[in-house]
Amino acid sequence: MNTLSWLIYSLHLITSLRAEILGWGAVSLIGAIISSIIVTIFWANSNLDDDRVSYGEMSKARFTILYKWYNRGLKVMIPLICLATLTTVIVPKRETIILMAASEIGERFINNEHVNAVVDPSVDLLKTWIQRELAVQKEELMKLTNEAMNNAKDAGNKAVKDGADKVKKTVKDAIEDK
Repeated sequence: MNTLSWLIYSLHLITSLRAEILGWGAVSLIGAIISSIIVTIFWANSNLDDDRVSYGEMSKARFTILYKWYNRGLKVMIPLICLATLTTVIVPKRETIILMAASEIGERFINNEHVNAVVDPSVDLLKTWIQRELAVQKEELMKLTNEAMNNAKDAGNKAVKDGADKVKKTVKDAIEDK
């Protein structure tokens, strides 16, 4: 695998881990809420029992049953959860596999002698064309810049002339008023 393939796979791992962490965080929150509801129900029911069996014996029996099912569930669920998480994170998605294959094919294509024999002259032609186009663009830009500077100069001269005419008129009007 080339460097790009490893980067693509690393990106897949990071996004998968992020999704798994968010998912298990949500599952943990929901599990905590459900557990607290179950414990509350067991505690409320243990207070409502008749007096034939003492409170301690009843809650101990219920706790033992709960603990037994909790252990059975853990023994089954923990390996399943670990397997599902590893499978989700480590096995790449279809898009990731396609991107990795494309990077491998691209690397083989670039390193092929026959392709380089065709590409090298093409690159030289492309460089020549780019330099020629840049020279044309530079000339056009210089022409537009000179036009803009001349227009600005003419506009500035006109503004100065208009301002001077206004000052002359104001002075002339002031002299005539006296």
